Amino acid sequence: LKLEMPAVNLDREVTLLAAVPGVVQSLKSCAVTWKKLISRVLEEQLKKVPQGNSPLAEIDLWREINATLRALTEQIKLPEVQKVLEILQEADSQFIGDLQIVLSDLRRYHMQAQDNAKFLSTVERHLKNLSTGTGVDVISNTIPSLLNALRLVWIMSWHYSKEELMVPFLERISWEISERVRRVVDLQTLFKQDIGAAKKKITEAKNTLEQWKKCYFTTCIQVEESGSKRFWKFDVKRLFEKTDYMVLICQDLYDIFQVTEELQNIFIPELITVSENPKGVDELQRQVNIIISPMEDLSFDPFSIGSARDWAFVMEEFREDVIVEIIKQIFVENFKDPPLYKNHPPVAGAISWCRSLSHRITHPITRFQEEEELLASERGVQVKQIYLQVTKKMKAYEDQKYCLWRERTEQILPLLLKDTLLTLSSATEEPVTTKKSVCFTLNFSPEIQEIITETKYMEQLGLPVPEMARYVALQEDKYL
Repeated sequence: LKLEMPAVNLDREVTLLAAVPGVVQSLKSCAVTWKKLISRVLEEQLKKVPQGNSPLAEIDLWREINATLRALTEQIKLPEVQKVLEILQEADSQFIGDLQIVLSDLRRYHMQAQDNAKFLSTVERHLKNLSTGTGVDVISNTIPSLLNALRLVWIMSWHYSKEELMVPFLERISWEISERVRRVVDLQTLFKQDIGAAKKKITEAKNTLEQWKKCYFTTCIQVEESGSKRFWKFDVKRLFEKTDYMVLICQDLYDIFQVTEELQNIFIPELITVSENPKGVDELQRQVNIIISPMEDLSFDPFSIGSARDWAFVMEEFREDVIVEIIKQIFVENFKDPPLYKNHPPVAGAISWCRSLSHRITHPITRFQEEEELLASERGVQVKQIYLQVTKKMKAYEDQKYCLWRERTEQILPLLLKDTLLTLSSATEEPVTTKKSVCFTLNFSPEIQEIITETKYMEQLGLPVPEMARYVALQEDKYL
């Protein structure tokens, strides 16, 4: 942008040149061109908007506007331009009035752009950390410093001390934080990670979103306490509606991983190593993984408020349907040959496994009861029926296992204890001494050891045991 200079010799004094009609006319024509150029540039610059939603885009915008308007302002300050204005003022003050208004606008908007670019540059380093910093912890550490810097901008700046500029800028910061969280909590990769790592990542993201809001309100208090007459009393919904919603989604995702972890804990490594049916255990692990597979390929953005209904349906299906169904499937397919925890005897181990499943299925249903509308729906009623059927079968399974064990123990233990500890193995007559050589064999049934172990675990489960079995278990050192 360059102001076109008149083809007139301006070496003489202002008063003399102002008295020459031809010179004045030429300068007027040039001034009209200047006025049109400056008006057009101002109109173009004031219409400009940041390229993108990032707060850094707003800083770039003000720098660009500042550079453009500074180029014109510097030309206006040139001696030859100032002399043209003096001549026109001397010759026709009424004519130059319109031009002076435009020049005044140029100076005013340039000062605004310069002021905005200067003050926003003080927060640029923090904003770059938000945009490109590695890890959510960088964002969390940046937020307090960023808001403190913005507080100073609010107090000292001429223009960003106004709500109409500060609120949109805060919205851009909120957008930047939410975008970083979206990138960190990427569902397509999140569900392929270790559960512990995924839970940690979600927790950090959730804490970052919550810290953004917390630090904002802390800054509001600091602005008031600073003695400033201009408080931060902005529209909270504009600033935090989206990030608050993302906090809820993060909590949902954490719950999904928590429940998945609880299900997988049924198949702890010790169980897998001692299970007589490792393929069955692997199949159970696979079924547990099935419950989260739909989350990896959602057709919508779960962090978008516009997708709230779609996400609510996914969560409802996960909570009400899948968890109950998967545990039902685990029980039905494995109750005949349940995987046992390490060192657990067959019967008490089966009861422990059954109770573990029962606890896992009861926990989510108890939570659903806190939200009556979920269980009151048609789907909710169906899930509740499945839950009642499965828990009834589990209780019957436990009772049957226990009763059969108790009956057998009461029948067989007295007989086992009556057996002699030693039995005659063989007897041979020695030819010289005519005495018999006698050999004995230990006659201690391994069933006694199993009964002792079962009795101990049964009591740990809170189940009553036969008195004789308890006595034998207490006297274990004497029997073994």
